[in-house]
Amino acid sequence: MIVAQLFDAFNCEAAEAYVESFDDAIFSLSGQKCFIVLDLRLVEGATPEAWGLAEKHNKALALDDNLLAKAILSNAMLVRHMGEVANKSISSNKVSSFRQMSEAKAWLIEKGLNTSINYIEENLN
Repeated sequence: MIVAQLFDAFNCEAAEAYVESFDDAIFSLSGQKCFIVLDLRLVEGATPEAWGLAEKHNKALALDDNLLAKAILSNAMLVRHMGEVANKSISSNKVSSFRQMSEAKAWLIEKGLNTSINYIEENLN
């Protein structure tokens, strides 16, 4: 399980740091199947360049058969829409956006998550 939380402005610098830390987390899984929770609820805005970097990264991630599901949390409609656009290269049945953590948890369980679901909230904030 990979849990990432972004906050404030999502600019190129933040996107590069996100991609680097994300790649490190995926590498540490050594080919194991994984679920991802991306929390964008504290993102105030983003630059087109940052979303472009995210989409480029997601194109590579889409080729990884080890990704079972990616849940995106966001309160703001624009951020949620841009998050979906940046994740369009990943199969639509593997990515879904939610406003509430409870909805994301239910969907991840439906997708096969069988580890402690509390891990998600414990690793946010």
